[in-house]
Amino acid sequence: MQHQSTAGVALNAELRSQAAFRQLQAVLPVEDLSRPADGEPTFDPAFGQASLHEIARALCRQRKGQVILTGDRGVGKSTLVRRLAAEVARGEFPRLAGRRFVRIDVSNVGPEDSRACLEVIVASLAEAGDLVVCLDGLSALFPRPNGGSNKPLLRTQFQRTDLRIIGVMTDWEYAEQIGSDAQMLPLVTRVRLEEPRDEEALAITRCAAQLSVCVLTKWPGDDRMSKCDGRLPS
Repeated sequence: MQHQSTAGVALNAELRSQAAFRQLQAVLPVEDLSRPADGEPTFDPAFGQASLHEIARALCRQRKGQVILTGDRGVGKSTLVRRLAAEVARGEFPRLAGRRFVRIDVSNVGPEDSRACLEVIVASLAEAGDLVVCLDGLSALFPRPNGGSNKPLLRTQFQRTDLRIIGVMTDWEYAEQIGSDAQMLPLVTRVRLEEPRDEEALAITRCAAQLSVCVLTKWPGDDRMSKCDGRLPS
């Protein structure tokens, strides 16, 4: 039996990642942070340095390897994830080398769509290894109509060792959805981002201003603009 070459394995992994990205892109705003659009904003090197290293360490753990990044609205949580992806791409964190960072904006998903949306995410990432998936607005995926919850399915995803997740949410959302869940707490590492200093806040604002609502995807041969309001198609 012939063994597949290292290059062949890498190519197959790349193709699986591309397929997952495109499938998700059909229903949600998705951004490949490891292949950013031209003109990517620069980051203040002092901003969130401790939190950045804490996230990187957590992503390398066998236990509690999923990260929940919390903090007040507007403190720069999404910006910090972008910075981590950029630094990994430059080789700053060797233990994360080869990991592709993808951001999925789920903040606008309503309870009536949360289950279907989560199932699409799960199906798309089923065979996409070496991914770090940022679920921005994670709390929107928890509730279902009539008081139901998607916690069991989310716990299953947090138990995966081939996939790393960075969930972004506020402090009170964390307290409500995860902080009191004895089954979920052992699976995640919480990293809290403190409110930035004035100069850091200005840098975050400038960074956000450079980011368009539409994201230019950089998959080979694909120059389309991706824009979605977060609702599943009817």
